[in-house]
Amino acid sequence: MHRCDDALPGYPMGCVYDSVRPVHDVLSSRYPSYARHLQLAINHFRMPSILTRTQNQTLMDNNYNTACPPGHPKPTAPGTWSCDEYPFKSTYNGAYSQPYGRTILIINWNTGAGFSCNANWLPVRAPNDSGGYSACMIPLAENTLGGADLGAFYYKSRVLDGDQFQVRVI
Repeated sequence: MHRCDDALPGYPMGCVYDSVRPVHDVLSSRYPSYARHLQLAINHFRMPSILTRTQNQTLMDNNYNTACPPGHPKPTAPGTWSCDEYPFKSTYNGAYSQPYGRTILIINWNTGAGFSCNANWLPVRAPNDSGGYSACMIPLAENTLGGADLGAFYYKSRVLDGDQFQVRVI
């Protein structure tokens, strides 16, 4: 079966096979910090990779303001970093619907190398605490382009309010 709609204002009518769940691929070679945040959230903290889109602007604002509250501490170089949230603010799975948030801090005790999200307003939770939402400070350009790619995916795949899609980091 397929579904045709004209639900995206300013865009032409389009059709999709509604029996196929669309997959949003995030390329780690294109957006290393953005992809790393999503990959850790999905694989390490077992946050869902199948999300449900919302087009409700109030819910999207609540999701973002919960994950990245106004006035959240900024890194030392303002204008070069941006707060990224997962699950995305444009989903019903976003931060506003979650019981708690987390930031990511991983240290390799052998090498001393690590990965930190620098979301100091959130606690570092134990790896066996699954679910919740994650916030991570990433380069502004990666967050902006990653968000633009997500918007293009929604349009191209005709992902509308209530539609499920999968997130995959490759």
